[in-house]
Amino acid sequence: YTISLKDIEANYGFQIEIKNDLQSTIIRKKFLTNRFELDVPNGNHKFRFGIFGNNGEVYIWSGWSSLTDNQFAEIFLVPILHSPEQNNTLDLSYVDSIEFKWSKINRAISYNFEIYHNKTFGETLVYRTEISKNSLTLENYDSLAEGKFTWQVTANFPVESGIRNVYNSKRKSFFIYLSQK
Repeated sequence: YTISLKDIEANYGFQIEIKNDLQSTIIRKKFLTNRFELDVPNGNHKFRFGIFGNNGEVYIWSGWSSLTDNQFAEIFLVPILHSPEQNNTLDLSYVDSIEFKWSKINRAISYNFEIYHNKTFGETLVYRTEISKNSLTLENYDSLAEGKFTWQVTANFPVESGIRNVYNSKRKSFFIYLSQK
């Protein structure tokens, strides 16, 4: 297997553990890069991976997953965006605020929240903030005109975690219009 944790950069490395169907650990290896090769025997296996902190211990572990799923990086470090839901249409003529919610990420110290205005030829960042909780109520949305928008959230971790970057490819779109101008 070639394993690539392309969406994660860490200062101190990674560890992967693989168990067979009898729950015996068959592989436990440390790697300094986010891409590595493993020789895994045939069979039905589960894996988890951890990210080393500056003390040389695993700072955070993923949950156990099937090796055949081949999903590694975003399992536990990328927030799941709950609301507004994908392609939700919001009439700002009748609301005073827009509420955004996402899943809490274990051991994250804050979140970067961003809104982009989608245009025919690209997108423009129109709102960015760092927040400590896993929701945001946007009451002043003067920077949001009618149109299509995309929002995303990335988790921030303490320096001692060794996690430098977690690139978020999960985004949701929503539409804004004004029925009463």
